[in-house]
Amino acid sequence: MKVLIQTRPGMGTRLTGDVTQVRMTAEALQRLGVEVGFSDALEPDTKGFDVVHLFSTLRPHYTYLRLRHLVAKRVPTVVSTIYWEWEPAELREESIVRLGRRGYHASRLMNALRRRAPGRLRYRLEKSSLPYAMQARFYGLERQIGANGMRRYVYDNAGVLLPNSEAEYDFLADRFGTANDYVVVPNAVDPHFGDGDRGAFVRKFGLSDFVLCCAVVQIRKNQRHLIEAANALSLPLVLVGSEEPRYGRLCREIAGPTVRFLGQLQGAELRNAYAAARTHALVSFYETPGLASLEAAISGNTIVASDRGSPREYFGDHAFYCQPTEVESIKAALSKAFAATADPALKQRVLGRFTWEKTAEATLEGYRRAIAKAGAKGA
Repeated sequence: MKVLIQTRPGMGTRLTGDVTQVRMTAEALQRLGVEVGFSDALEPDTKGFDVVHLFSTLRPHYTYLRLRHLVAKRVPTVVSTIYWEWEPAELREESIVRLGRRGYHASRLMNALRRRAPGRLRYRLEKSSLPYAMQARFYGLERQIGANGMRRYVYDNAGVLLPNSEAEYDFLADRFGTANDYVVVPNAVDPHFGDGDRGAFVRKFGLSDFVLCCAVVQIRKNQRHLIEAANALSLPLVLVGSEEPRYGRLCREIAGPTVRFLGQLQGAELRNAYAAARTHALVSFYETPGLASLEAAISGNTIVASDRGSPREYFGDHAFYCQPTEVESIKAALSKAFAATADPALKQRVLGRFTWEKTAEATLEGYRRAIAKAGAKGA
């Protein structure tokens, strides 16, 4: 079998969850004998490929335009949906970042954000990332059908959907009314993340037994509330990841003396960070469930996770959950997790269910269904 994976333009310029998901899925598929090609074109040459795999509907414009082209050509398709909707608290957080900590009451900005987040103006026109003609095309799509209109088209017209969890598919079915065929393809972890060198990290950074958060410092990941909770508890907190400028500045402004920003770590240094930590906290406004939490789980960390999205489906009763909008809830979860010892059952659960090999097997099942479905339609 030969698959064409369609990536977003600029993928790989920053280490994010979807970049890891695409790369590791492709490598695991190749180990199963699947030939993998890549393209970021809107209308790719699909000759010689059995199926096309599109990733993400968070910003749906590329996926929508590509799928329309592929549907017209009757090419078998699957879509890794990777989507959960913004909530009012996340909108409020964006207003704080834009206007300062005392600016969240500004009604004009809040009303604009509320209109944008559910489906209109969801895409940000970033001068540095897209040519003007493409910006104009995307803006035209927003005005015509809205971002949620594009998502609905994708969910209804893809050959097979590949959500990361049953919870994600249930959300799509409830929010968009989709009844399309799907295969749950779980997020996964590289077992080597359990091989970190605690001593090497301590020698280089002088840090051990801390709360770790591995994630891009951005609004959705909610580090501001995490910092406030850690400050209140006087817990050592280490943030690993690149920063979105405005939000990163805000987080640094409120960080107490026990908070450290290490920037982006990769490879052995990242594994060593997990090995040196006691607890990993990802208190996002939603998660699906966050690759970092899986990596931390097999590294012997106790886990603090958001109760929004699919973390419970992955971690069951082996994690400490919090409401991401409530600092008191985050404090309670942090306090319990930091005092607890690592749960060996959590590591075994993750290694038994959420490896890239299992992800590739489920993805391959999605490919087979999409090919069979397209063949039945063409018969």
